[in-house]
Amino acid sequence: MIAFLKEHSYNMVKLFLNQIGMTVFGTMLALALSRHADLLVISGIFSVIFFLVLDYMALWEIGAKDKIRIDGGRLKPMSYKGAILSFGANLPNLILTLLMALCAFIGTSVSESISITCNAILRLLNGMYLGIIKFFEYTVYVSPKIESAVSVLSGAGTSSEVIDSLAILEKAQVGNSVEPIVSSLRLLEDTAASSPEIAEAYSFLEAAYSTPVIADIWWWFIVITIPTILTGWLAYYLGSKNIRIFGRFSRSAK
Repeated sequence: MIAFLKEHSYNMVKLFLNQIGMTVFGTMLALALSRHADLLVISGIFSVIFFLVLDYMALWEIGAKDKIRIDGGRLKPMSYKGAILSFGANLPNLILTLLMALCAFIGTSVSESISITCNAILRLLNGMYLGIIKFFEYTVYVSPKIESAVSVLSGAGTSSEVIDSLAILEKAQVGNSVEPIVSSLRLLEDTAASSPEIAEAYSFLEAAYSTPVIADIWWWFIVITIPTILTGWLAYYLGSKNIRIFGRFSRSAK
């Protein structure tokens, strides 16, 4: 194993550098389109596909080079080698994710600070997934709480605060979910004590503002490594068989 890591450390570092390059691209794209929900999601999907294609091409080439040595009897075939290389390139992500999860569940002030730091680093390292992450977080955790607040506010009277808050919340979407929540909280802050309905809506909005917590979503950063590892396995295997799938038609290289 040590010999394997020593021989292929350059390839793993190269794959990790591909990730760094793509995270810059993906982050800039997500920030530029953050106020356009549909485009944000589309940009996230595009960034992920682009990243996987880059990984595929790099690992296909490694497999194709190994084929020469395999055919000459100088290298033992290892069909899962691409998965191992991709796993090695993802070790920083996996280590940070496990550390983040452990610290989040410990729950002390120090561990929570470490967990928050790991979460920030992981988002920086995986900017190509940022659009998809934002969509997932908003759809699963934030949107239902905003909808509950809107439902309660709809029966809370016709004061200017309620009407203005409803108008703001109706425009909430992926990418700008925090802004309407904060604006609504400010509008309802002074009147929350005077009405049970407004107080209930206020609590829903507070929950929406603080969700999701790291304990809810830490596993996401493990899930996003799976496509990369599977792509690595497939790319190396096809490269070692000299099979190409890019081009107008799938074909075997001559």
